Amino acid sequence: LWLENGNDIYNSNSGNVGIGITSPLHRLSILSTDNTRGILINNTSTGSYAELHLKAAREYRVGTGGSATAADAANNFYVYDATASTHRLTLNSSGNFGIGTDSPDTKLMVSGEILSENSNGGYFVSTRVPSSSNRPTLNFYGAALDINYVTGYAGTGASTAISILTNGNVGINETGPDAKLHVMGDTGLPATSGTTFTGTMRLQVAGGYGTVMDFGA
Repeated sequence: LWLENGNDIYNSNSGNVGIGITSPLHRLSILSTDNTRGILINNTSTGSYAELHLKAAREYRVGTGGSATAADAANNFYVYDATASTHRLTLNSSGNFGIGTDSPDTKLMVSGEILSENSNGGYFVSTRVPSSSNRPTLNFYGAALDINYVTGYAGTGASTAISILTNGNVGINETGPDAKLHVMGDTGLPATSGTTFTGTMRLQVAGGYGTVMDFGA
């Protein structure tokens, strides 16, 4: 039985409500058997919001703001923590995603610490140019979580370019540096000319070949 209360209506029945279904299992159950998609919450006021409010111990609001609303909501999709009065997640109209920030200016922007866990004992951050098999990777591996910068792609020509151990040793083309700087390169004599280098390491003053020190096998 639907009852009126001013401009509002309500149902005094304490049971579940079903739309398109005769035996609803929840307070509101909706069943669609055609291409009708979802539930539309539409607010045509440019200064207001279209939101779904979820409340238990805390209250969260999922929604979007009209073009004339506050900058942290206008034209954005967001998850707003009403209990703490702060935005937790934001997806803006440029496709940038923010965690802990309401104004992300990159594809992923995080305000705060990031923790990655892997039961296999390694932690990896990779980047790749579209349509390229090359995937430079920054990994934290082993019991001590040494840092390695790997070029190529794991299992397909991968090569560790730089390693930083937890004892502070740095290796270039050397995964087990035994000195503060350990450089491993192709054999070759030091350059006899400032324009051609065949050695392992070069120290050079910026601005030209005036001051050069080459090291090689």
